[in-house]
Amino acid sequence: MKQFHLLLLSFCLLNCSTKNTDNQTTNQVTDKQAKHINTDSTAAANPDIDFDSFLREFSSNKEFQLLRVDFPLKVKILEIEDKEEIQAISKEEWHHTNLLDTANIKSRKVDAYSQTMHVNESEAIIELRGIDNGISIDYKFQKVKGRWYLKEILNAST
Repeated sequence: MKQFHLLLLSFCLLNCSTKNTDNQTTNQVTDKQAKHINTDSTAAANPDIDFDSFLREFSSNKEFQLLRVDFPLKVKILEIEDKEEIQAISKEEWHHTNLLDTANIKSRKVDAYSQTMHVNESEAIIELRGIDNGISIDYKFQKVKGRWYLKEILNAST
C-alpha cells in the first residue's frame, strides 16, 4: 500500500511540477519537442504515425489519454525484497500525466529525476530514474492494431 501511495505521489509530482504564477503556459517542452509540435499535418491527423507524435497527443490531450490507457491499468510494484505486488488503476482513479513536461526534472530540489525513452516498432518504454533518490518508474506502451496504448507501469521506487 505504501508503494501505491508513492506511485500516486509520483503522478501528482509529474502533473504539478510546473505551476507558474506569471500566467505563462504550464506545459513546457524542450526545443526538440517544440519544433515538432503542430508542424506536421500528417502527424496531427494520425497521432500513431510514430511514437513521438503519439506521445505529444497523449501528453497534451486528456480525452485522448483516457482512450489510450488500457484500463484497468496494471501497476506492478516491486518491493525491496523483490516481492512483486500487482495493483490496478481504474479510469476514475487515473490522473492526467504529461510525460513531455521535462523542463526542470533534473534540477528540482525534491524528487529530481531523469527520463529516457526506448522505442521500437511495437513497444516503447519511458524510464524515470531518480537523481539521488529512489524514483524508478517505467511506463510501458505497446502498439496494438496500429495504435499506441499505455499498457503497464512498473514502479520499483524505494
